[in-house]
Amino acid sequence: MRKEIFLFTFFLFIINSVVSGQNTPVEIKILKEGLKVNPTQVVNFPVIVKNTGDEEQAIELTLNLPEGWKAILQKQAAKLTAGDKKLLLFSFQVPAMAPQKAFPVNVSLSSLSQSQTNAISETTIDVQEREDVSVMLVSSGKYVMAGENLHATFRIQNNGNVAKNVYLESTNCEIEGSKEIEVAPGESKEFSAVLATNPELGATHKNYLSVKAVSGNTVYGSAFHSFVVYPQKDYKRDPFFRFPVTVSSAYLFTNQDDEPMSGYQFEVAGAGALEPSGKHQLEFLARGPNNNKFNYMGLYDQYYVAYQNPNLKLTLGDRTYQFTPLTESSRFGTGAEARIQFNNGFRIGALYVKPRFYESIDYEYAGVVGYKFNKYSLIDFYYIGKQMSLLPDMIQMASVNTKIKPFANTSLDLEYSRGYYNGESDDAYRANLNSRFSIFRIVGNYYNTGENYPGYFNNSKFYSANVSARITKKIDFSVYAKEDFQNAQLDTFFTTAPYSRSYQTSLNFKVARDISWRFYWRNYERKDRLDKDKFHYKTRSLNTQFNHRYKFLSYDLYGEYGKTENLQAGETNNQQKTYRFSSNVFFRINRVHSVQLFGSLSNVNSFITDDQRTFTFGGSARSRITRNLQASLYLQNYYDIDRYYQNRNLMRFNFEYRFLKKHKITANSYYTLFRTETENPTLTLSVGYAYQMGIPLKRTEEVGELKGYITDNRGNPVEGMVLNMLSETALTDENGQFYFASLPVGRHLLFIDKSKLAINEVTNIPMPLEVDIVGEKETTINFEIAPGARLTGKFLSDESELPGTIVIELKSEFDNLRISTKNDGSFSFPVLRPGNYLLKVYEATLPNNYSLSKTEYALELENEQEFELKIQLEKKKRNIIFKSQGFILTPEVKPVSENRVQAKAEVVKKLPETKFYSVQIGAFKQKKKRTSAYFEERVFDFERQTDNFHKYFIGVFANKQEALQLKRELEKIYKNPFVVSIDGDVILPER
Repeated sequence: MRKEIFLFTFFLFIINSVVSGQNTPVEIKILKEGLKVNPTQVVNFPVIVKNTGDEEQAIELTLNLPEGWKAILQKQAAKLTAGDKKLLLFSFQVPAMAPQKAFPVNVSLSSLSQSQTNAISETTIDVQEREDVSVMLVSSGKYVMAGENLHATFRIQNNGNVAKNVYLESTNCEIEGSKEIEVAPGESKEFSAVLATNPELGATHKNYLSVKAVSGNTVYGSAFHSFVVYPQKDYKRDPFFRFPVTVSSAYLFTNQDDEPMSGYQFEVAGAGALEPSGKHQLEFLARGPNNNKFNYMGLYDQYYVAYQNPNLKLTLGDRTYQFTPLTESSRFGTGAEARIQFNNGFRIGALYVKPRFYESIDYEYAGVVGYKFNKYSLIDFYYIGKQMSLLPDMIQMASVNTKIKPFANTSLDLEYSRGYYNGESDDAYRANLNSRFSIFRIVGNYYNTGENYPGYFNNSKFYSANVSARITKKIDFSVYAKEDFQNAQLDTFFTTAPYSRSYQTSLNFKVARDISWRFYWRNYERKDRLDKDKFHYKTRSLNTQFNHRYKFLSYDLYGEYGKTENLQAGETNNQQKTYRFSSNVFFRINRVHSVQLFGSLSNVNSFITDDQRTFTFGGSARSRITRNLQASLYLQNYYDIDRYYQNRNLMRFNFEYRFLKKHKITANSYYTLFRTETENPTLTLSVGYAYQMGIPLKRTEEVGELKGYITDNRGNPVEGMVLNMLSETALTDENGQFYFASLPVGRHLLFIDKSKLAINEVTNIPMPLEVDIVGEKETTINFEIAPGARLTGKFLSDESELPGTIVIELKSEFDNLRISTKNDGSFSFPVLRPGNYLLKVYEATLPNNYSLSKTEYALELENEQEFELKIQLEKKKRNIIFKSQGFILTPEVKPVSENRVQAKAEVVKKLPETKFYSVQIGAFKQKKKRTSAYFEERVFDFERQTDNFHKYFIGVFANKQEALQLKRELEKIYKNPFVVSIDGDVILPER
């Protein structure tokens, strides 16, 4: 019975232990729930465990990760007493290609006494998106011949964890195939780009191309490649400094008023410097006959010449002349002007003009004196006389004009003027301000002219002001106000814009790199200036404008909504709600072709009609058909009537072809509503020819030519070799010929690009090569490229390794090479050009107890020859002296100088405590031993360390003359020894 009770108790104890083990009283809590991590990130994962039982618990925690994740610290063991709590830390790394999503992670707990899991705590880890797209160049040529296409291959690699659809933007090249590429995580794809070069290129030209991968507003990466374009045509440098001149002619045709009319116009124009420094400038124009009857296409006849340098400005002929903004802002006519600027700042001038397009003025003249303080500040005093055609007396005006810069970012332009006529006088003044400070910028203009002021403006006020503030990097705020002048003595040939007055407040947002959004409130008035005015209205509106550039597409959208009051409609029905919507879309097909589309829908009660809706649309296209041929087309269905003060093209076609570098043919056609007209467009055609030439003024340099051929050792031409001289580059053609057309006279170095040579190839003459370029002559240089010879060898001795290295030298007519052997006595020279050489062994570097029967060897090396030289070292003979005592054998020792004995014994002389003289033979940053090669002839007596140098001295003398005598002896051994006096720690050179 006892046995049964014992077995029952034992089994009960075992079952209780198992149950207790399966329910270990330990709680697990993960501290970081929903953790957000990035690919490749190392994450520390804290867990708290707590023993809620009454007994000590020995546990083990295991971190369970998704497949492929790397655990750095995966298991943790701990002992917990009753009620004990501990913080355990795990570590793991997120894989680089882990996709963007939530991954389950758990921590399992088990008792160390049990093999099964007792508890699990779970959480999720969110892997964030990782963007890592790179672009790299895979292959491309370093050079291309003019007229050929350069091809480049690029690779785009997605090292992120999310698939990317990227767009390829290119500069100076075109992407072959689709510009949109989708790359999965870890995937790479290759694409190609091509660049066409100009076949007319006359000189070597460095060029580049680049591509970048973008997605939305993000630029992921870019790749850049530079290369050289070599001309296929001979190019000669122009040794002359030339003045640029253009000669042109045009044939004109129009059907204005249904009456066909045609004519010709010719022009000669030039503008540029008269000498290389650019100090003296000349400009002239001769155009005729007068063809302004052709309106838009035809031009008035004009003849003028102008010259200027830093101190003088002269003008004569038909031009636009300017006095001051108040007295005579702009007047076209026949006249003359002279202004002198002295080096001390004083300036004077005079001008005269007979207006051409303003018949009310017969002529006018002006004189000016002033002073220029610096580039920012000046003051001028003007006197102006003006003779009107219908008035008997002359108008007289005086003006003071000044410019100052009171602060670094603030400038002021001020003018005061007073005018006199027929016993009456009146004033005018103006001010212009441009200032920037803090986040603000202020730009303002103000004019005020009296009722009787006889200047360019009279009885007018004009102002414009803009105040802007950059609130943040992406937000700007501005306020703008403007009112035009009302009365001005304008040339009637140049029709002015309508009178306008406006107030505006705007808020600008830069949403992203290529996105901007603008909101503004606007109050504006527009009025026709012509005698029979066609419009006068006021509008108050809220406006918005959105701009966006995406890949090859850019567009802007505009909207306006408000109320317009028509001031010509009478007292009834003169107000109407106004709206306007417009868009403009620009599509860049590739680098040379583009298309633009635009449209506008508006309901603007601007005119006498009660209701007016306008739908305007059009488009344009530009194409560079070939490198020398380009064309453009513009079409539009309608123009707003209130723009009839200017010419408006309903159709425009332009064609341009360049040939032979200096010649150009153009063809243009216009279907135009001319100024002041609102209907009956006119067709105008023109065909023009222009020739650009340069008149030689000065020979700037003597030039010569260099020509040559490169062949191999069998006489075959070598193609594709690159040579450089100065900044010029040449490439050998299929005949092996290279050519430098225009080089400055003198001695210059000719280089060859050694990267084009094979590893065993050399030139038969050394490079770089000095070449004498002779003016107006052709210098010829021919040379070979062939496999070189190799010279190797070894010094043979009875020892496996030599105690030290042996210095050997190899000389020829062109080369001088010096190398050292390895420890085993072997040596190897670089690739050698064929020829006769002399090999010399430096006997002083031979190992002890070895000698050579001869130290010089004559060698003849040929192309592709592998020459091996073996030199036998001979053991020196030793003389043995026998002594009777002890029968000891002692080799004979050469006598050495007393100084060498001292060096080996490291003997240091005791220096006197009083002042003495010595000879300094050297000073070094690093300390030298007595056995150093520097002291081989004679060893120093003592050393001192001063001024961060180790200084070495020979001799200790109480008399300076004795030290000088030693100095003369030491000059045969050491370079520049000198006498010093030493007194304690003070060392002074003695003269």
